[in-house]
Amino acid sequence: MPEETSEHANSYFINETSYLPIVSISTDANNLFDDQQGIYVSGIYSNTENPLYSGNFMQRGREWERPIFLQLFDKDGNSTFTQHAGVRIHAETDSSIDRKSLRLYARDDYGEARFQYPFFGPDERKQFNRLVLHNGNQDWNRTLLHDPLIHELTKDSHFETQRSQSVNVYLNGEYWGIYHLRERYDSHYFRFAEQVLEEDLDLLEGDGTAIEGNNVDYKQLLAYIREYGASSNESYRYIATQIDIDSFIDFYITQIYAANTEWIDGNLYYWRERPYGKWRLAFQMSIQILRIAILASNITP
Repeated sequence: MPEETSEHANSYFINETSYLPIVSISTDANNLFDDQQGIYVSGIYSNTENPLYSGNFMQRGREWERPIFLQLFDKDGNSTFTQHAGVRIHAETDSSIDRKSLRLYARDDYGEARFQYPFFGPDERKQFNRLVLHNGNQDWNRTLLHDPLIHELTKDSHFETQRSQSVNVYLNGEYWGIYHLRERYDSHYFRFAEQVLEEDLDLLEGDGTAIEGNNVDYKQLLAYIREYGASSNESYRYIATQIDIDSFIDFYITQIYAANTEWIDGNLYYWRERPYGKWRLAFQMSIQILRIAILASNITP
């Protein structure tokens, strides 16, 4: 009997020119486009009463993760990284956006528990559990620059930002467009980027919903601020022991300067290391930022 061999794939680009690194994803086409199991299509979960926001691509969880073979090439076409991994549709999207965001998963089940490669430059960190191929959302068919630009400009500020790299993406050998390969905030990110263990992490979003850990300390802090304010020296000194003031100031300056209309409605993350760490801000992806119409109507001399 012949020995069983592991599945393998490779990508070949013939008469193709790229001025960006290339991410190539190979998988059984049914994993993406089959009505029953495809994660990229409307499929069996399509709802004619809500066609924009229904479909297989709106489903979540491990059940809607599919195996892939991932390859990275530099802009000269040299293969620099390969790994078996998993893929899901990333974040909420709608059927009008053909180029959907993808989330990449490293797992022992696929052979490697981590992605170990300097995706964002030789001086950046080299260990990741999750990566995102982001489509630019509402900017997907325009500049694709607004959000990655503000993250790059503020990467040395006192709040978290997400590194990114523009790439050309191919799905099963077919050119799919320009994406941004990006980091993702979760317990894995903070373990590698800030050396905070999952059991010591409180990560909240919006109005205080806990993504990791819990919001007990945060709610107690809000209750204190509502009762005592920040006008007295005593209350301010206490608040400054709970909140990283530099992080707070830098974050507000950036949001105001960039005329971001999303963060005030809850598109923000904040985190701390238990038990005594201060609350710090994390700059989340935003689609309503550095836009001419918003800048013109919201910023005056």
